[in-house]
Amino acid sequence: MSRPVRRIPVSPCRPASPPVVGVGSVRGHGRGSLRAVALGGLSVALAGCWDLSRAPLPEERYPWQPDSGVPEGWSVERVGSGVRCPAGAQAPLFVVAPDAVDPRVVEDAPRLPVAVIFTSGAFDYLLDPPTGDPLSGDSWRQTLDEPKRLGIGWAADRAFEALGLLTNSDPIEAHTGALAGALAARGIASVVVPNCWGDLWHNRAGVVDNLFISDGFLRDGRTLAEFSWRFLTSPFPPGNPVTLPVKAQRERLYMIGLGEGSRAVAELLRLRDADGSAPYQPAAVVIDSPEDDLSPYYRASGDGDALAIRTGIDRIHLGGQTEIGSGSLATLSDADLPPRLGVILPSGDTSILDGTNDALRTRLDDLVLGGLDTDVSDTDAPPPEVWTWTPAAPAHVLSNSDPAIAKAVADFLAEGLDAVDPTYVDR
Repeated sequence: MSRPVRRIPVSPCRPASPPVVGVGSVRGHGRGSLRAVALGGLSVALAGCWDLSRAPLPEERYPWQPDSGVPEGWSVERVGSGVRCPAGAQAPLFVVAPDAVDPRVVEDAPRLPVAVIFTSGAFDYLLDPPTGDPLSGDSWRQTLDEPKRLGIGWAADRAFEALGLLTNSDPIEAHTGALAGALAARGIASVVVPNCWGDLWHNRAGVVDNLFISDGFLRDGRTLAEFSWRFLTSPFPPGNPVTLPVKAQRERLYMIGLGEGSRAVAELLRLRDADGSAPYQPAAVVIDSPEDDLSPYYRASGDGDALAIRTGIDRIHLGGQTEIGSGSLATLSDADLPPRLGVILPSGDTSILDGTNDALRTRLDDLVLGGLDTDVSDTDAPPPEVWTWTPAAPAHVLSNSDPAIAKAVADFLAEGLDAVDPTYVDR
């Protein structure tokens, strides 16, 4: 079954002017969701993909000037994470913060609220095991005439598009840097986290492994998601901590998930440390255009495109259907949810498979009614304040292109539902 992809008209944003050392020249032309085309979208030999003994990459810092508009005196800095992409390069983080609060040069620099933004598009796999170069051979995305989404080049480009520093090239997503701009207008710094493994933010090498025999490399999307948060909350890694250009207010840390980045949020919210404590506790969360439930791919037995996507899902989730729930917000207990939860679900989004957000919609309805969770012992956990918006737009990921929508996201994160323009509120 084939559905046409609708190209979103977007005003061109500023092309990249600063040099980006180590970032590939490939420009992302791919779709943002798993079902990219036909359905409207879609320990081993190595000890691990991260190297905590090495110093981070030299920082690259330059003025932030997207066309969406930002306050003066803010910069973008590319910081090495210590986590390794498939070909060995350090996966980067992109930190947006005012120059005047850089703790490395400003004594007693104030702490700022910070939003961690997990980018979209993190799904791909190689058709055949690689020989030599871990990224040799064609990937599933390339069969759709898209660039390979495995490696630092595509991941860094996606981050720069999200910041409005590269011209938007995704046919079903629109990015102008509006989100980071709206956050900055509220004095909220951003950490943009791209994914170079195409693993739906699920894998952590040695803990939650991918199918190495088929992939030929270890995936570490969840590792980077975890590290990006821990860099903000404590000296991490111990003994050789990564220093960011901003100090975070621990009680005002937020998460944003765009497209597949929504699954990074769910993965982190359900994790527990050895003592049972929750290490990832944002004050508020907003997700935009999730594909929350992957089980419909296992029921679409007669659909060749769905089967091809399921092949990739099974490479990432070795437990198959028993494991895919780790990236689902709908399956989180009330106790796992943040105090404020915002969800943008475009009802005209044809880039995702029918049924993938049905359970999430039901769960949101229950939360609005006061929380009906019966699966956890802590039944007294208060339900979060819930914001939902289901525009009829035939689009995937809306909040990073329209300044008014981006402002609604920033307002909700900072102050809650009462601060959101009613134009963008379902209930």
